[in-house]
Amino acid sequence: MKRMSSLAYHFGLKVRFYPSSKQKKIIKLNYDAQRFVYNSYVGRNRNNYRAKGYLAVRQYQVMPFAFSVLNNYETKLAEEVVANNELLAKPKNIRDAYSFLRVKEIDSLAIANAIQNYQKAWNNYRKLGHGIPTFHKKRSDWSYQTNCQYPKQTEAFLDNGTARFIDAKHVKLPKLGVVRIASFRKLIKERLLNHISTRIGTVTIKKTADEQFYLSMQLGSDIAFVKALPKTQSQLGIDLNLDNF
Repeated sequence: MKRMSSLAYHFGLKVRFYPSSKQKKIIKLNYDAQRFVYNSYVGRNRNNYRAKGYLAVRQYQVMPFAFSVLNNYETKLAEEVVANNELLAKPKNIRDAYSFLRVKEIDSLAIANAIQNYQKAWNNYRKLGHGIPTFHKKRSDWSYQTNCQYPKQTEAFLDNGTARFIDAKHVKLPKLGVVRIASFRKLIKERLLNHISTRIGTVTIKKTADEQFYLSMQLGSDIAFVKALPKTQSQLGIDLNLDNF
């Protein structure tokens, strides 16, 4: 089965859905878990940065060409750096360290996406030179990301992954189960009915501040989602600001 990035066409889908009271609690739980993991990476890496900087300066000031004996405070700093590095080395380590992250309602892919988003933020900082990852504050709007997986399937469709369409009105999501959606795009309905090969990638579950819930899906396929428009040979004029274009 092809990876999402290797598919020729990509399409973003956003629909409103209506979770039950129990499903709302699961969404909040996954949002809190994802935020906790992201903030843990931010905080522990910041502590490591400060501790390593302090120890490096201390070593240079005391004895630049030999290893000096660490006092109790410096020993604790060094031990903290080692512990943080071990915890952040693998995504599963943070779940092993905190039991509340291992409850069955929490999606392991939500935790993996939090770590991946942190690493992407650092990569963007190294490329652009600004935008260091910061702590995510608690907000009135919630969101978390999961992924659609195809563990045994040889080909991906809209109705055979871990996140899938049941019919024109219902979608099944990891940990949440079946949810009712409000609207359905015609081109998605055609792909579902005609069984056209389409892969679902990242799935984002979001609650707005005014208590509305939205589902966003990243779709990929080798078959175009929109037909190309015919060439009319007509002319079109566009006024551009070239400095900002």
